[in-house]
Amino acid sequence: MVTVELLIVDLRDGVDLQSPAYNRLREAAAKAGLTRQYYGSPIEDTKKLYWVLPFDQGFEPKDLVWPEQEYGNFFKEVQNIATAEPISYFVPFDGFPEELAAAPVTEFAVCTLKGDVEAYKKAQEAAIEELHKAPAVHEARYSVIEVGGKHVSVIFVGWDSMEAHQVWGTNNSEKFQAIASFMESATLVHVPLKMQV
Repeated sequence: MVTVELLIVDLRDGVDLQSPAYNRLREAAAKAGLTRQYYGSPIEDTKKLYWVLPFDQGFEPKDLVWPEQEYGNFFKEVQNIATAEPISYFVPFDGFPEELAAAPVTEFAVCTLKGDVEAYKKAQEAAIEELHKAPAVHEARYSVIEVGGKHVSVIFVGWDSMEAHQVWGTNNSEKFQAIASFMESATLVHVPLKMQV
C-alpha cells in the first residue's frame, strides 16, 4: 500500500504554479523526502492547485519531518499562497503507477458517499475495470477514506485529454448510473500535472 496525499489549495490572487512561495514549498517537501511530487491547476478552475504527494519513499505521512528551520512552518508557508485552509486527503492505494500523473490530463473526483459503502465499492471496482479497457485511459485508481465521519471516495484517472473523458463518459453513461446513486456530493476536475524535478 502507498499513501498518497492530495492537497487542494485555493490560490491567492497573483499566485500561480511558478510563484517563488510555492516553488519553496515543493523544494522543502523534496528535502523532507517527498522526491516524487506532481502539481497542476484544473482546466476548470486555474485558481486552484492540486498537489499530489506519494509517500512511496519508505515512510508514512506521520513520519514526515518538515525542514522547519530552513523553510519555516509548513502551515504558515501554505497560508502565503492560499486564500483558505487547504483541503488534504490521505488516500491509500495499492500502488501509485506513474501513468496516473504522467498522462496528459489527470481526472480527480472526490465523492462524498451515502448508503451501502460495500455496494459502492463493488460498483466502483467494476467501473475501474471498464476504465482500464478504454484506449484513452492511461491508468485508474480509487480508494474510500473516512473524512469527518463520512465516507469519501477519491478517484484518480489518467486520460489522453479532457475531451476523451467526456466522449467516453457520454458513450458509457448507462454503465455508471448505479455509482451516481451512492453519491451525496461530488467534485470532478481535470488537471494537466507537472512533475517536481
